[in-house]
Amino acid sequence: MTLSKLLFLTFTILLFTGCAGADVMLIDPSRTFAPTENVVLIFEEPDTEHEVIGIIEAKGSQYNNQSQVVRAARKEAGKIGAHCILPMATERREVAAQTVANPVASGAPIHIAGGTQMTIKFAAIRYIR
Repeated sequence: MTLSKLLFLTFTILLFTGCAGADVMLIDPSRTFAPTENVVLIFEEPDTEHEVIGIIEAKGSQYNNQSQVVRAARKEAGKIGAHCILPMATERREVAAQTVANPVASGAPIHIAGGTQMTIKFAAIRYIR
């Protein structure tokens, strides 16, 4: 397999698999907590004493589903020491299909499917024990 074909194959795989990702904004960056595992997705504010330690904005491309976006948020929440995440807002944006030039010389154009990109904002919550 030539280098150009290998690069094209790698590019195509990365393009079509897409990744959900998440960004974190800490409420108080001077405070740190030990990472947590098994971050729970909740749908109402907990009754137990807690604090919001961060806001997580998780994004997915048109190739990601909602569970992949939530999984990305859980992963980042665990890194900052949250015990659970509470969805605050969801935004969906339609992306049109497009055709782009093939990076391999004289190759057929590549069609990129359209779809819905999703952004979900979460409150990262830590229980006070």
